[in-house]
Amino acid sequence: MCCLHLLTFCSQFLFSRQSIWLPFVRDELAADEHSILIGHSSGAVACARYAEKYKVKGICVCAGYDDDLGDATERASGYFDTPWDYRKIQENTQFRVCFAGARDHLVPIDVQRRFAKNLDAKCVEFPEGGHFFTPTFEELMREIEKALDETEDET
Repeated sequence: MCCLHLLTFCSQFLFSRQSIWLPFVRDELAADEHSILIGHSSGAVACARYAEKYKVKGICVCAGYDDDLGDATERASGYFDTPWDYRKIQENTQFRVCFAGARDHLVPIDVQRRFAKNLDAKCVEFPEGGHFFTPTFEELMREIEKALDETEDET
């Protein structure tokens, strides 16, 4: 197996801009077809938009969404200026995993479920989960390991 990169980032909400974060992931983090992008909230949106343009091994997103949630700051981010090309995201990734908190007070669970469905992603839902502010998240690594095992079995 070749070298694998786990790239985790969470863009700061007030400074979440597609014009800043996608070049940062490409140029500074050097994400490529061996990379697994992991993002939370607006970082989740950045992961999906990045995978829309570039090949990566996979994406794992927490509290992801695909519309501006009626928020002016989200509208200004640039992430929602163009329609989503979910087919391209699927083509550019070997796997997609979404983690959704049913009690998320920022991203409604229906939005998270729709995002996962549109991505054709495995959706891991936490009935008591919120917006994933807790510092540890062991389920994330378990799901990445499962996805890697599955993609290796396919090759």
